[in-house]
Amino acid sequence: MANARPKVAYGLSQPYFAVGPIPIVVQRDPTISDFAEIGSTWINTLTNSVWTLTNIIANQAVWTETDNTNVNLGITWHTIAGVGPVALAPNNGYYLQDPLPTALTLPLVATLGSQIYIATLNASAANAGFTIAQNPGQYILVGDDSSAIGAGGSLLAINDLQRSITMQLICTIANTEFTVFSTNINPNLV
Repeated sequence: MANARPKVAYGLSQPYFAVGPIPIVVQRDPTISDFAEIGSTWINTLTNSVWTLTNIIANQAVWTETDNTNVNLGITWHTIAGVGPVALAPNNGYYLQDPLPTALTLPLVATLGSQIYIATLNASAANAGFTIAQNPGQYILVGDDSSAIGAGGSLLAINDLQRSITMQLICTIANTEFTVFSTNINPNLV
C-alpha cells in the first residue's frame, strides 16, 4: 500500500488539500497585538468590517481594512507600450509590453486598501520589468523589508529569469505606505 495516507487521531485520514486560515469572527476591530497567519481574515460582526493581516512589523500586527467601497470595485487595466514614466493610479492594473524596464511612480493620493496590479508581457526578454519610484514621504514594504522613505526610495523588479512578472500592491497607510501583497519574483528595494 505505497499510496496509503497516514492515519491520524480516531482513524481519520489526512486530507489531500490544504485549508487556508479560518476567518476570525468577533465583535471588535483587530489591534496591533492580535496576531494570526499572514493573509488571515478578521470580521467585526458589529460593524461588518473586514480586515486582512498583511504584515508583522516590529512585533506589531498590520491589519488592513477592506471597506465596502473597495470590495466590489473593479480594476481598470491599461496597456503600456513604452518605457514611461507612468503615474500609477489606485485600483488600476498595468500591462507592461516594452522589453526594457518601464518607469512607474506611486500615486500621490491612495486610500487605505486601494490596490495596484502590474503584469509584464515579456516572458522571454532579459532585463524586462519595471521600477516604481516614490513621492516624498512614501515607502514600499516587501515582507519585513522597507524601501527608503521619500523620493530616494524605490522598488526594482527586473526579469532576470526571463519570465513575466506579476505584482499586487495594497495601500496600507493612506497616501504613504504601499505593501507588496503578492508577486512571483523577489524585487529589490532601494
